Amino acid sequence: MNDAPEAPPSVVEAIRDGVVVVGGDDRVRSVNAAVECAMGVDRGAVVGASLERLLSAGEVAPREAAELHRAIEKLRDGGDPTEIELTYTDGEGRERVGIVRLTALGGGPAVAAIVRDVTERRDHERILASLHGVTRRLVRADDPREICAIAVHAGGDLLDLPISGVWLVDDDHGRLEPVAGTAGAHDEFGGLPRFAPGEGLVWDAFEAGELQLYGDLREVDGLYNPETRLRSEIIAPIGAHGVLMTGSFEAHAFDEADRDLLATLVENARAALDRADRDQLLRERADRIASQADRLETVAGALSTDVDRELEAIEAALAGTDGEPQVGERIDRIRELVADVGAVAGEATGVGRRERVELGAALETAVAESRADPDRIVVENGGSLRAAPGRLRSLLASVLNGALERAGGSEGIRAVRVGTVDGDERGFYVAADGEDGGTERRTWGADGLDLAVARAIADAHGWRLSVGEGRVSVRGVATLEP
Repeated sequence: MNDAPEAPPSVVEAIRDGVVVVGGDDRVRSVNAAVECAMGVDRGAVVGASLERLLSAGEVAPREAAELHRAIEKLRDGGDPTEIELTYTDGEGRERVGIVRLTALGGGPAVAAIVRDVTERRDHERILASLHGVTRRLVRADDPREICAIAVHAGGDLLDLPISGVWLVDDDHGRLEPVAGTAGAHDEFGGLPRFAPGEGLVWDAFEAGELQLYGDLREVDGLYNPETRLRSEIIAPIGAHGVLMTGSFEAHAFDEADRDLLATLVENARAALDRADRDQLLRERADRIASQADRLETVAGALSTDVDRELEAIEAALAGTDGEPQVGERIDRIRELVADVGAVAGEATGVGRRERVELGAALETAVAESRADPDRIVVENGGSLRAAPGRLRSLLASVLNGALERAGGSEGIRAVRVGTVDGDERGFYVAADGEDGGTERRTWGADGLDLAVARAIADAHGWRLSVGEGRVSVRGVATLEP
């Protein structure tokens, strides 16, 4: 009589955990509404039936079902209440995880099984464990693009965020450039856009420096693309480096748990990018230190060559009748050469903040700083480029001084032509024409301190300086706009 099917008390019926009472004959005596809802079964079909029928309805694996039976028998033999974990399928065919706590009822063979759904908790724990693995990968990565790719694909694979992308700041152009995206994002948009200041929610979130969750984009102003099919978004700044954005075609697709997990992911990405920046800075510093000896050797060679040339000129002047004025000029030149050594050894290699600079304006200032005759400077075609203004002026002044030195002063040069070069190898040039109307082939050589200064400044900008017949060219100026 005690094992007959019975209805659960009202308090059991009201609780959210599932409750199953199993009699001594392993038949189900009662189930509450939570069990019906969770497993998609009708209590009339399982109450009075064997426990196996209920387990079969939930598609519980035979190994886990056997473990449950052993735990029930152990409890009936006087064992303590125990817990086991079961995986089952709910009424909609989704896999769920439940913690089953078994308790003996009234000292008899009947057992109550209280089932608590811990699927979300287990998923959260799994994602956190996976994020630890992602963090280890981020720690090992040293390239910013690789770091961004790891972050965006972690969001896609682990957090089920198939439409995601990462943008990093391009300091030269002052905008957010896409560097990584999931396949879903590229398929949907045909490539990720770049964002200039004030363009869209992505830039707004980056500028605000705070993670933004938008439940329904149709209720939000300031969209970059008002026709977008996306309905909800999370946009998370990665410190001062850029942003990670993920979107969904469903409104209110993200909750606070998604927000917290994405915040953890971008914080790990920020730390990795900070470290990559520091490592890059250390590598650059090590490279500068390693090349210091070579640079100083170049300076010494250039200085020696120029000083020898000046001393030879002094000797020749002393041998002549009008040597005194020439000797004074040559001594002044030697003093200038010695003073310029510091520029090559240190200051010339520092760039500083870059700005958009007009080549013509920089040249005008450079002429004033050099010994060139302004009337003999010809700008053939101008343009603008991003550079450290003071360093660019020093480069141009050094090139002009070098031309004058090789030509024996302004009187040996009819004109100095300056212009830009477009195409795959953008850049600019300085060419000197001799008084005979042809190109002064002896104007520049591979030696000389002025040219060493100019080359050091070009290298610091990432450009390439080369010397040709009567012409100095600077190439690789990607930001040049003729």
